[in-house]
Amino acid sequence: MTAEVERAFELAPGQDLPALPGLGDSRELALEATYYDTRHFALTRARHVLLRCVGGDDEGWHVKLPGGDVEHHAPLGAPRPPAELRALIEGPLAGQALLPMTRLRTVRRQAEPRGPGGGPWAPTQATIGRALGAAIEADDRRSAGPLLAADVVLDYLSVQLGTLQALEAGVLADQPDAVHRSWVATRRMRSALATFEPLFDRSAVRRLRAELAWHAVELGAPRDAEVLRDHLLSALDSIGVAESAPQRGEIAARLNGAHRAAHAELAETMATQRYDGLHELLAGWLADPGLTAAAGAPAVPLLHGLLDRARGRAAERYGRALADPWNMTGWHEARKAAKAVRYGAEAVVAAFGDRAGAHAAAWEAVTDALGEVQDSVVAREAFADRAGDPVVDALLAFQVGRGKAELARGRAALESALVASL
Repeated sequence: MTAEVERAFELAPGQDLPALPGLGDSRELALEATYYDTRHFALTRARHVLLRCVGGDDEGWHVKLPGGDVEHHAPLGAPRPPAELRALIEGPLAGQALLPMTRLRTVRRQAEPRGPGGGPWAPTQATIGRALGAAIEADDRRSAGPLLAADVVLDYLSVQLGTLQALEAGVLADQPDAVHRSWVATRRMRSALATFEPLFDRSAVRRLRAELAWHAVELGAPRDAEVLRDHLLSALDSIGVAESAPQRGEIAARLNGAHRAAHAELAETMATQRYDGLHELLAGWLADPGLTAAAGAPAVPLLHGLLDRARGRAAERYGRALADPWNMTGWHEARKAAKAVRYGAEAVVAAFGDRAGAHAAAWEAVTDALGEVQDSVVAREAFADRAGDPVVDALLAFQVGRGKAELARGRAALESALVASL
């Protein structure tokens, strides 16, 4: 990243450009500048500028902060904001995603000024902050009106994409919790898009969900190995296995190895065109989503109805699981449906306030308990090849007992959540 000092000059109306005898030869340049901001223009309102320039001598990413003439630059690179530049403007972002909000194409005639010795001076980066003025006025008018269904959901999705953008460097470095938090954000986006699909163009939503599912799988592999390791080491503590027991080291080594291999594969996928395309697709869609007529409806009644549909699907999955209660696949499906209700309730907090937060918490109790059930199933499958080892046998027996207890807790939580009203 580099920094540059800029001076901008503007002629008064009717003023002629003065003679500039120190200019060198001129050339014509075709330029494209894409301005990035949040859905509600938090950067522009805070007098920050983030743009990506293509063409000319100053290609790349540029950030300009208020109260100074210094610009920060990064190479052109991928078509999404670099992590080091996002870090400079994180304050006004407040976790929101950076989206391509407007694109300016211009033809510029550029002449290099000559110093006393005849050498070229460095050109400056032009600032075109007024480009977003009309869009900001439209956003203000919309914000002053009644809360609309699509705006509630789009703001929620923007926060989830913002999480992915902010954690990208941490995921690549395998920083603590970065992979898990990114996986959760990906799942939240995919789930919310399904629950609230009637607000948006169906084909676009399904393409988004397909690409998010791909990335969730890549994030899930290292995340699952890490969660399983911590889960099993905690279980060894619960059954009193000594810190020095060789089985403890073997379990940790096996799952650490699985985590390292999965993370290396994740890092490879994050260097692909498909991953770049996922970010372009999400950011571009959030900046200009295809909306249906339902999107402009008042938020509360419409979102309530869509959330009720998700709750109905959870009730249906619960009924199927009860019909074959020892088939863990049925409970896993019930958990996924419960998670859709939980994430849906989280998404509508802006419309329903604390009621939605409490509703989400009730469904979180369901997903947490049934998640423990699934973890116990995965643990038994992962170490079935070590059956016969006394410590491993005790560990797997403990997992069976824990799974039964958590299943009972999950059933009780699910029954309570199903009768709770939003």
